[in-house]
Amino acid sequence: MNQPIDPRIILSNNDREEIVDDIVLAVIETEARTNLFGGKFKIQKFRQMPNQFNMPLNIGLPAGITPNILPEQLREMLQGFIQEIQAQLPGLVRSEIQKQAPIAKIQGDLLEAAWRDTTAAGD
Repeated sequence: MNQPIDPRIILSNNDREEIVDDIVLAVIETEARTNLFGGKFKIQKFRQMPNQFNMPLNIGLPAGITPNILPEQLREMLQGFIQEIQAQLPGLVRSEIQKQAPIAKIQGDLLEAAWRDTTAAGD
């Protein structure tokens, strides 16, 4: 409770886009009981992504190599490989762009906040 909470520092020290952790915000302690007010603190980065994202993919055989000179099994294997790359690559590129996009805002939320009697736990 003696340490300040700065979401920018917490998120800048790691690669995660979102952190959820337990937090105690207040304590009332008497001779008879101890109550803590806390919950889960969620900190999340929101990135400024480009409005339009268009990435045409042109994946094929090197110049001078035509598909008809390759054995049929190799052609089918290459075609499947190219189709798999074309399906996965846009998502991977989009993910990397998001990681590098500037942070538009950082938002913190308090979840499941409540007073809890921790007398029996000895906290």
